[in-house]
Amino acid sequence: MSQIFAERSAVVFSDTDGGRAARSVSAGSVLTTFAGIVGAAVLVCVAIGWVFGYSILVFVTGSMAPTMPAGSAAVVERIDASAVMIGDVVTVPRPGETLPVTHRVVSVSEIDGEPAARSLVLQGDANARADREPYVVEEVDRVMVAVPGAGRVVAVVQSPGGIGIAAAIVAMVILWAFWPAQRRADADADADADAVVVSSRPGDE
Repeated sequence: MSQIFAERSAVVFSDTDGGRAARSVSAGSVLTTFAGIVGAAVLVCVAIGWVFGYSILVFVTGSMAPTMPAGSAAVVERIDASAVMIGDVVTVPRPGETLPVTHRVVSVSEIDGEPAARSLVLQGDANARADREPYVVEEVDRVMVAVPGAGRVVAVVQSPGGIGIAAAIVAMVILWAFWPAQRRADADADADADAVVVSSRPGDE
């Protein structure tokens, strides 16, 4: 009787270890699934941005404070100048300058003989007066949403180091997705072998 009890106790102990292993594998599967969902969401966002012309800009000055202070990041969409309305925040090229300007539209005027063009008067929210000259454009980048402080995150992600870290994380997720699967297969095989050995011992019934 004591031998049978000991053998059955060993089986229970082995089952407990299997439960712990199963819980560990389950937690790993949840993390892998979550990482996969996040990765898929990022790919979807990139695809949507590419198809619909969305992009991200970072405010380097405080001319649009306090709503969009320096360091903010904004999602912008490319639209025709004919669709611009007063109150929109748009990005347009600055004649003779390398960097564009992103200010709020305070006036929109049509251009004679150029149906696609518009003359825009812009003004920064933090500025006391409008920009010196109107901007004649056929297309603009209109701000859809801005997040203060997110510019630092965008800068890190777009840097070579950030890209390297992202690539390393993706590689780790891929390894984790396949490696535990093999471990689970090995664990199941060991469990089946233990079950066969235990059931074959005389006196268990």
